[in-house]
Amino acid sequence: MNLSKTDRLSPIWQAVKDHLEARLMRLRVMNENESLDAIQTASIRGRIAEVKGLLSIGEDPVEIQ
Repeated sequence: MNLSKTDRLSPIWQAVKDHLEARLMRLRVMNENESLDAIQTASIRGRIAEVKGLLSIGEDPVEIQ
């Protein structure tokens, strides 16, 4: 799923995108904590992947050749 160019310019998407980008930065900082065990690190990485997936709906679709 991808948003149209018009949808990407909407104030609602911009607010959601700003929120997700801030969340992504916080998760990345959390992931840098050296005291995390492998399970905690994997959990944070999964959350990072989910946020990136949500952000990707605002990108142009990639054509597969």
